[in-house]
Amino acid sequence: MWGVLSQGRKSLGTVGSVAEFVANIVALITLVGGFVLAAVKILRNNAPGQVAALSVLAVGVSYAAGWLTSARGRRRHAVCPMAEAATMPGSHCLGYTCVATHFEWIIDPEDPRHTTQIMRKTVKAFAGQVQIVENRYRWTGEGREPLPSTQVPGQRVLSADPILREDAYRVFYVFLDTPLTRGETTTIVVRQEFYDDQGVLQPFLAMTVSELLGELTLSVRMPSDLLASPRAVHAVESGTAANGQRSTLNRCPVVADDRGVITHTWRKVVLGNRYEIRWVWKDYPPAADPDGSVDLRGREPTADRSSWFRWRPDGLG
Repeated sequence: MWGVLSQGRKSLGTVGSVAEFVANIVALITLVGGFVLAAVKILRNNAPGQVAALSVLAVGVSYAAGWLTSARGRRRHAVCPMAEAATMPGSHCLGYTCVATHFEWIIDPEDPRHTTQIMRKTVKAFAGQVQIVENRYRWTGEGREPLPSTQVPGQRVLSADPILREDAYRVFYVFLDTPLTRGETTTIVVRQEFYDDQGVLQPFLAMTVSELLGELTLSVRMPSDLLASPRAVHAVESGTAANGQRSTLNRCPVVADDRGVITHTWRKVVLGNRYEIRWVWKDYPPAADPDGSVDLRGREPTADRSSWFRWRPDGLG
């Protein structure tokens, strides 16, 4: 159905483009003809002819002014079609392409039910005056979910509450105070907090590619004692088979670095494929004390957690 609708839009767009081209030619002929006729009548000092020529010229100027005004409105709508964004989500209708995306999933070492996601999305404008970037997410936990916040000056989240779509994804938009011009790039940085109060968070961080994307990086940072085994962590790429079932295309082990960060980058991603870092829990949800707090006995306390959440442009915090 979506393909039929898209083809219909393309056909209507083609007819509209031809009609607009013909109208532009008529306007140009009217405008130029009016100038020429007015000049001839003025040189010949023909008063009735001058009035007629000036009338034709006025019609041509009015037509051209109206066309320029409508064209400017069309360009503005093409860059930021917020009325269509809810039904036609994606970067293409908003005037940009996604160069790279980096999702970092941080599990709080003092309260593993609390996780922080930091998303860094680099976009490049292929149209002028791009000011809105769409973002979507879905998480497997159940509990509190504060509103996302931007981490770069000049960027702000538009909606007061993410829009819940039929496919269970939540969508929100980031507004850029300074519009992007054609060919210009910028990096959107958004931070979100999640509290898995029910303790049902699933052991993976994944992204299904729904728009053209150049590069994808997934990172997970968690206490080592939550893992069943360091060898049980894998980067997985899966695609959809002809019968609609997902099948694993690539699977490789991933080892945490000396900072305890599990990271994998896919340099080439395929539209529609799913990319994920998957692990096996050892102890989740963690045991709780009688007062409801997380039992951290047997774990070394973390003196300073600020470095876990600090972001630097050159890499992980």
